[in-house]
Amino acid sequence: MRIAFDFDGTCLHGDDWNEHTFRLLMRSIVAGHDVCIVTTRNPAHEDEGWYKIHEPERITVRQLLEVESIDIPVYYTNHAPKLGMLRELGVYRLFDDDCLEIDRVRSSGRSEEHTSELQSRGLISY
Repeated sequence: MRIAFDFDGTCLHGDDWNEHTFRLLMRSIVAGHDVCIVTTRNPAHEDEGWYKIHEPERITVRQLLEVESIDIPVYYTNHAPKLGMLRELGVYRLFDDDCLEIDRVRSSGRSEEHTSELQSRGLISY
């Protein structure tokens, strides 16, 4: 099963991992799922030459993954809604803290799975 995690606000909490998301991501990998990150970030802004000048405090997706030696694909939508990318990738489940992204998924007719634990932590899956 392909499972996607959002980055900002879902994986990244402040300047470190959201611990609950980290555990979910690691359990998904250990269970043999095809796990990836889907982010609305601009991929050019992940380049050291860009962020060192424009946002020196920025934590890139790869930096956070490297902290735990996690090697999973990262897909960037360049500020576009994620739904098209999720469909293209065949994502079955998304963990995201963005209500607009969740609403887009809901309105697309995809079925949702919600748990009180995820909702209480600001994470929604479908």
